[in-house]
Amino acid sequence: MKRIHWLCFALFGALLCCFQGVVAEIYHPILPGKARVISIEGLILRAAPGKSENRITTLPFGSQVEVLELANPKMDSLPAISGGDLPMVGEDPIWIRRVGYWAKVKWNGKIGYALDIFLAEEDFLGNQGENQQSLRSEINNSFLLYEVGTECTANVPGSSRYHWSGVYVRKGVVEVKPVSLRQHMTRIDAVVEGQLFLHTFSDDNQGLKFIIGTLDPFGETRKSTLIYSLEMKYETDRTETYWAEFLAAKGISYKAIQDDLGNESGNAINIRDGNGREQVLDWCGLDLLPYPCLRLVADLDGDGKPDYIVTYGEGRSRTVLYLSTKPHRGKMMDPVAVWFSSYCC
Repeated sequence: MKRIHWLCFALFGALLCCFQGVVAEIYHPILPGKARVISIEGLILRAAPGKSENRITTLPFGSQVEVLELANPKMDSLPAISGGDLPMVGEDPIWIRRVGYWAKVKWNGKIGYALDIFLAEEDFLGNQGENQQSLRSEINNSFLLYEVGTECTANVPGSSRYHWSGVYVRKGVVEVKPVSLRQHMTRIDAVVEGQLFLHTFSDDNQGLKFIIGTLDPFGETRKSTLIYSLEMKYETDRTETYWAEFLAAKGISYKAIQDDLGNESGNAINIRDGNGREQVLDWCGLDLLPYPCLRLVADLDGDGKPDYIVTYGEGRSRTVLYLSTKPHRGKMMDPVAVWFSSYCC
């Protein structure tokens, strides 16, 4: 009986880990070795471990440091970040704790102390893989996409030159406005094994769904009518037939895909504009089952035409941003950014 109780407890803890990111709250420090600064605003290097200690310099975003050792076994903390309306947390916002350890680091011949939640191990960043990086390049290096919250995949921007815009959905209105990106690491000993989490937020998280990064400014704050979102579907008890007809009226349908033998092997999203032009949204060569989940339809780029955010696959999924701004010849829109996700447990 005791064995059953312990198994149930472990399973419950693992599930909580998946849905809320940090539950066991047994944090561990960064390990000695090579690491990079993931804070867009840079990271303060101090003369001693502590938030009030003298500042030596500010480590630039993306700079490589050598973590020499853990300064002391006592954790330190910064104010928690509101998670806004993250998935699977109901109506009330949750708060993501920012706790970490002071690590002794070396950078450009200088030795000091930095809070490790703004450092990511080179091995962790390497998990992005060449395929993810090359896929970003094939789509469009001018754009990046994030889904707000806690994820295990290392979606750290490669440059501090990006301009960030938040996509907010509030009461049937989509607002796109400039935001400041916030990212930090959590190293936690979960029920089963230690996990690394990368948290991505902005300075305003209430109603925030996605964050778009652009090398060129994405424009000032603008609002548009929400055409469709996955939350709209989940918040009602309408039938699948109703939603199929609803989307069809917006020029959106699902088209069956056949393999070389003529067998149905999935489906794709087909869009049609008011002039009768049609386009099947390409999933960018992603090695996933082609069963797309339509996440959001709204005018995001301010050109008066609908744009799309679509997720492909489950668990280790890929979410693609399609914009109608300056598409290739003969197309209504192009994929411009992809966001890589995975289950955390």
